[in-house]
Amino acid sequence: MILNRITQPLSLTRLALAIVAGLALMPHAVQAQTPEQIFQDLTDSCRTGDAYACSRLGGAFENGRGVEQDLEQAAGLYQLGCDLGDASGCTDLGYLYEVGRGVLEDDAYAATLYQQGCDGGDALGCGNLGTMYDNGRGVEMDTTRAVQLFRQACDQLSARACSNLGLMYRDARGVTIDLAQAANFYRRGCDLEDGQGCTDLGFAHEVGDGVPQDLFRATELYQDGCKLDNVLGCANLGYMYYIGSGVAQDDVQSVRYYELGCEGGEARACSNLGIMYYEGRGVPQNDVRSAELFRQGCDMGYALGCSNLGLNYSFGRGVPLDDALAVQYFTQGCDGGDAQGCLSLGYNYEVGLAVKADRNRAIELYRFACDGGFTDACADLSRMGGQP
Repeated sequence: MILNRITQPLSLTRLALAIVAGLALMPHAVQAQTPEQIFQDLTDSCRTGDAYACSRLGGAFENGRGVEQDLEQAAGLYQLGCDLGDASGCTDLGYLYEVGRGVLEDDAYAATLYQQGCDGGDALGCGNLGTMYDNGRGVEMDTTRAVQLFRQACDQLSARACSNLGLMYRDARGVTIDLAQAANFYRRGCDLEDGQGCTDLGFAHEVGDGVPQDLFRATELYQDGCKLDNVLGCANLGYMYYIGSGVAQDDVQSVRYYELGCEGGEARACSNLGIMYYEGRGVPQNDVRSAELFRQGCDMGYALGCSNLGLNYSFGRGVPLDDALAVQYFTQGCDGGDAQGCLSLGYNYEVGLAVKADRNRAIELYRFACDGGFTDACADLSRMGGQP
């Protein structure tokens, strides 16, 4: 059973919308007002044709601040704010169409609304539109255009756009690869309090990509990312505590940060936390809990979580012993690219456990696991007369 290293995000994260209703209208007085009072002030201002107030009133309905949540009403008010000339209302409405909240999901219309927001000077609209171009959602994929939009939004101090621009330089998407530039934009995003930027910069320092390798600095940045609600930062910090890299080795702290990552929906953190329960490190040993966490990671699409759950079924730890289910989860893990799952599945095919014995299939699976770095698989491959 392998505790997997968690690396940087492999894809751009769409900018999430955070609304504090009325905050920009009365920056000093709003502190003393209740959400209900703010809602009333926004309502009064919107009735007089204040475009921004209408958009913020939409935010109040979207988030249930001072009023019962009503996503359809939120969409209508964002539309009104947008029609009256408030660029942020266009962007906020675009988000609802992108994710299908209160309206039917429509990526093409979301992209149109983000373009309106961007054209009106809203940095969030530019950044979100950049992600649409990078992913080819609602528009034809155009990484060069995505870079332009991220740069435009970053120049307007959109934190996530700066972080995303760093990823474009890291992955050579729309620009030539430049790890130093990538780190520079991660830093700009982190300085503007984007947790993804802090986490990505932490990883750059951990491995020395574009910046000097500095494990202590990496852990500091993972801590910053975690505090800013980037669950990958929490999970990576858990790994640093697990192996004692940049910090003193501490299983209890490792568990703490894996829990934060898992609670935030990071599949690999759930799987790694499952291993802590499987081995009784930092927590009392608990096979049932380990199986639950492996299943959680597997259900979120993490191949190693599936392979680990297969081991629980193979040995009857925390679940009934069931070789057929073990094969199912080994297969799921192996098909997802996890070498450990292929190694375990290879054994089942070699001895005919819950599957028909198939020497050639076993050799094929051992070869894949060997190529994935499992020395035991290499030995099994050699024993069966196969070539690495």
